[in-house]
Amino acid sequence: MKRKIALRFTLLILVFEVGFMVNASAQRTMAGQGYISADCLYDFENFGAKAEYGQYTLGGFWSVGASGHFYDAPTSSRYNLEYVHCYVFGGYMHRLVGTRRRSVNLYGGGGVFMGAEVLDPMSRLPKDTVLGIGRTAFLYGVYAGLSAEFFIVEKVAVIAGALVPLNFSSGIRMLNYDVCLGLKVML
Repeated sequence: MKRKIALRFTLLILVFEVGFMVNASAQRTMAGQGYISADCLYDFENFGAKAEYGQYTLGGFWSVGASGHFYDAPTSSRYNLEYVHCYVFGGYMHRLVGTRRRSVNLYGGGGVFMGAEVLDPMSRLPKDTVLGIGRTAFLYGVYAGLSAEFFIVEKVAVIAGALVPLNFSSGIRMLNYDVCLGLKVML
């Protein structure tokens, strides 16, 4: 009798182990797995883009990349001041929720960035315009973000999210926001 119970218990454990191994191999993201992604950025007025490389951990992923965004700001004259933020960044996003097989995930986190702010990059302002600040400035700050990934096939995901960069050195605007839409490819 005890042998039958022990045999059934052993078979039950083996079935569970095989079931968990199959699920683990079907997960879309695994610790140590790399990816590349490209996003379009939009702040409901102007566009930008970012590209990044990252690697998943047990609880989320780290990333490094580059971003560029066109902005404009009203001036006291009839012209808008166009400016560009170009920077490199690095950060960590923690998985907040995800499906069992990780085909849909929501992440939250942040990071740091540094780069340049370039005023009137296309030289559209009249030559006699006095800006009161330099045309190029060092840019640095921190950002917070939310990101959702939706796997459409095994190694490709559509990503959507929002970023809020806080620029400590911008001469125009300290706080910006972007919504993001892009693709992520697992390596």
